[in-house]
Amino acid sequence: MKTKFYLLAGLLTLLPFLFSSCDDDEVLIDDITIETSLQSVNFTKDGGQQSITITTNATDWIATSPLESSWLTLTQNGQQLDVTATANTEGIDRKGYILINAGSAAAKINVLQSAGDVILNLSSENVEFNKEGGEARVDVITNESYTVEAAETTDWLTINYVEGADFFNIAALANESNDARSVKIYVTAGATTKELTVTQTGEALVILPLFAESGSNTIIDIMKYEEGRGNVAVTFPDGLFNTAYYFATPNPDFPQVGYAADVTGDYQQAVTATTNMELLPAIQEALTALGFEGDGVNYTHSVYPYAVYVEAVEGSGITISSTYSPVQDQEYPTFETLPLVDPQMGWLALPELDIHGAKFETVNEWENGQGATFGTEMSTYPDLGDFAWYDLSAEEQAQGLYARSYWLYSTTGDNAVAADYPYVDEVSSARVICTDLNLVAWSPDGRNYFITNEFNTLLAESGFTFYMNNQGYDFYVRINDDFTMDVLCFGFVNFSDVLAGQTVIDFQTFKNVATMASKAAIFTDKDKLIEVAQSLVTRLQQHEQSQTITRIK
Repeated sequence: MKTKFYLLAGLLTLLPFLFSSCDDDEVLIDDITIETSLQSVNFTKDGGQQSITITTNATDWIATSPLESSWLTLTQNGQQLDVTATANTEGIDRKGYILINAGSAAAKINVLQSAGDVILNLSSENVEFNKEGGEARVDVITNESYTVEAAETTDWLTINYVEGADFFNIAALANESNDARSVKIYVTAGATTKELTVTQTGEALVILPLFAESGSNTIIDIMKYEEGRGNVAVTFPDGLFNTAYYFATPNPDFPQVGYAADVTGDYQQAVTATTNMELLPAIQEALTALGFEGDGVNYTHSVYPYAVYVEAVEGSGITISSTYSPVQDQEYPTFETLPLVDPQMGWLALPELDIHGAKFETVNEWENGQGATFGTEMSTYPDLGDFAWYDLSAEEQAQGLYARSYWLYSTTGDNAVAADYPYVDEVSSARVICTDLNLVAWSPDGRNYFITNEFNTLLAESGFTFYMNNQGYDFYVRINDDFTMDVLCFGFVNFSDVLAGQTVIDFQTFKNVATMASKAAIFTDKDKLIEVAQSLVTRLQQHEQSQTITRIK
């Protein structure tokens, strides 16, 4: 069960849209970019101030750091960020980071302050071994002689150090237990000491997202939590196709965990995945140990404001998604069947895999049978383009539906294909516009809206998993045995020429090539995640380009 959060103002305010205006024959996306003049700032023990130039095309930006309440001060002045550090009297180096958020893009700046006059730097301050163990080299840069010692004696880690060398080696034996283990190593030169943390995964270690009480799941909390357990931030929101923070883990079974989070407030969505089906019992045990209650698939917690959905597909893998989920105030009715699943998803062509779709004649006959009327004024198909609009019957409109439309391969319009194209007049995408918001979402206060448990259950029962939020739409996907991906996206939107700008729910569906055999395989590969996201967003913008209705942005 998954619950998606929407912020509304007045009756309902739209999610931010990232579409940009573009020429009729060009598809562009409003790419929010952010660059920093420095990727790291270093202070001597005496402290001081350094300035960083922030370059972004966003209207504003925000700088935050968990160090602000201790020894670091951040001052924003136009495009400049002044970073001030107090004197370091602690006797050890101090380190941390600054997060810069500009719209949906983000950047990280590392901060380091030395403790003395001795130069002492390590090539790494964290070394991770998988459960099989192995060896690692750590280079040392210093202007003094140095010593290396472990904080405690262990039987699984060996330090190989030769006095006078500019490096040392560490070796870890295989970890045959189910628990992760770690030890700290101290490198000392004069009065300066650097700390090296060595961690090793266990035989069946499960990587779950952060779960904490309400207000303690912010991006700052996430950074502290993930880095504290040895995970490394590798991808930040780029304002384009990637809308999440991804952390690489040393665990080969759970290579990454991702979060969709704003600069303030608890994160909205997190996901991690594994292709190792044998870990399902361990995942369920780990959730139970944290206080979650569930049936092995859907889990809720009495304190943590998150619902967890565990999707296990034999032969493919396990996807674990957590979504911000306050307690629903009552039951809400929803659709009998998920919109557009039947028959529209069965009508969709996918030329990349030689899959043919339904012809316009089939669509028109079915729509007429539902009492719908072909909208001549709203359609460009067949003479001027690829967009076909249907006004629904009074009966369907009374059920909360307003209109359906289709995009077809056409020999006319901006997306015209050749007359001998094998898929001419076949359906490429479909849409339905819904006017009853409570079929999908509920609100505790008339301002904040959440996806209902009932609609989430309908999504899960239909095999759909949340993929991302982009362009103001939530994207859900399911992967089929024929290497096709069914895509269902929906958003709370306004069209200037539909119901006088009234807020509606716009559902759209199309097929995509499943570049990997399972959702778990995709969710364990951040590069593949972004590649698929790019294709989904591009398709959505193509729809925007050729339709006859105008979205208010």
